[in-house]
Amino acid sequence: MNIISMTNSIVSWTKPNIFRRTLLIISIILVQLLLCLGVYSTGGTKSSCAYLMLLTVTAASFFFGTYGGIGFGATAGIILGPFMPMDTVFMVMQTSYNWIFRLGFYMIFGLVSGSIIEYLLKTLERLKTVTLYNPLTKLPNRKYFENMGVISGSEIYFAVLKIEDYSDALESFGYDFATELVEKVSGVLSGIFNRGKAETVFHLEENKFGVVFSGADEKSKIRECIKRIKKPVEVNNTEYLPQIFMGIASYNGDNSQVIRAAEMARRFARKNLRRYHVYTPEINIQTDENLKLSGDIVKALHKKEFFLAYHPKVDLSTGSLEGAEVLLRWLHPEKGLIPPGKFIPYIEKTTLIYELTQYILRTALTSINKLKQHGINFNISINIPLKLIENPGFLKFIRALKKSGFSLDSIEFEILERDFVENFERIASIMHSIKNMGIKFSLDDFGTGYSTISYMQQLPFDKIKIDRMFIDGIENSQEKRDLVLSTIEIGHLLGMEVVAEGVETKEALNLLKRMNCDHAQGFYFTKPLGYDEFISWCNHYKNN
Repeated sequence: MNIISMTNSIVSWTKPNIFRRTLLIISIILVQLLLCLGVYSTGGTKSSCAYLMLLTVTAASFFFGTYGGIGFGATAGIILGPFMPMDTVFMVMQTSYNWIFRLGFYMIFGLVSGSIIEYLLKTLERLKTVTLYNPLTKLPNRKYFENMGVISGSEIYFAVLKIEDYSDALESFGYDFATELVEKVSGVLSGIFNRGKAETVFHLEENKFGVVFSGADEKSKIRECIKRIKKPVEVNNTEYLPQIFMGIASYNGDNSQVIRAAEMARRFARKNLRRYHVYTPEINIQTDENLKLSGDIVKALHKKEFFLAYHPKVDLSTGSLEGAEVLLRWLHPEKGLIPPGKFIPYIEKTTLIYELTQYILRTALTSINKLKQHGINFNISINIPLKLIENPGFLKFIRALKKSGFSLDSIEFEILERDFVENFERIASIMHSIKNMGIKFSLDDFGTGYSTISYMQQLPFDKIKIDRMFIDGIENSQEKRDLVLSTIEIGHLLGMEVVAEGVETKEALNLLKRMNCDHAQGFYFTKPLGYDEFISWCNHYKNN
């Protein structure tokens, strides 16, 4: 029996219904009468068998509490009272003092044992509540699910849902807002999945929930859940749309394992921007591979397995090379060239991003000097996470590079628009400090992030890069042409140069020229190239 079933059984027996209560009362009285016969047959109250009556008093205290202990202590004392001989061999009767003392002792024992058992049961209830339930939502928690018994039924599924932007809500709007958000989401899930059923919705962690549902209503439940979580919830009289992703796994009887499987499916859904995903063994294989790769990253950095690729940018007004974006690549000794999407997202979430960015920046500055020796003189742009800009140590590192004699005038930092900015004034101040050392700034993946106009107006960017999603298919979409033209005009109005990335056709290039776009980048010119290939390509481009 698992701990959940055991504690539930203990608690349920201390709160019997009328039928069970009546059955228990009759059973205890019958046992007391049987013990009375036993006392009589073993020689009367002088026999030690009289002490066995205390077991029935203890049982009564467990099932009926203090009053039950006192009451059944009284019945035990009366049954062994004035009509029970002290010695059945010589038929010597008890004195009044003897049986009254025993009666009082049994009742006091019932009082004490009942009080102790009531205290222990209340403590057990409190421990169960504190340990196995979330104090905010009163829902069973992760420990409860992991320790509960096997869920019966065929085609049972378990889903994990997480409020992905909980930390942002907490930092931006405060604890009360975040708490109410969790309560509202809890209410939504309970309304969909519980509906009178116990142990169906679980509050696994602060911003993570689990739900159990049957395969019979799998599709309808998922549809209803997705439909509901796509709608805003009202928090502190404000409508807020939480970002929730769901992972689903088939229940196999191992509670810890099914949580892990559903969690992997949820992370897959979030990574691929799907509302939900159902677990498959392939995800597990991919996760294990990613985990192994994460352990290889540190080794790769020290073994110099990383290298830079260069993706050129072209000035559309003159056709000359304007610059190049440097991109990190990893040549694994066993797996070969590893796609950036497999290791960059992991690096960005760890402190390794600081060390790798230092490596990229040093290598890029060194390559600029080498490229000048080949007659190639233009800007190099580097992707920099916004959280790194905010790191005081990074600003010191840039100053140290400048003091070392590196010219920073040819460096451009590309900042992703989807990076969340909480304090624009502080970020703008840091960016100005960096710009004073000669470095320029570009707003990367323009149009895909949090607040385009806020970024353009409040932060000192020199350029904006229109994301490839707006350039792809621009030849066949009037809507995309209008959006791109508007973006170029706004950028120029704010004094910024505009770069279009993802240019792959001659038609798209000509359209951008007619729109007065400043620069272009894409596979139409070339794919990202290694250092030696890049030098050859630049020389060939200049001569044609």
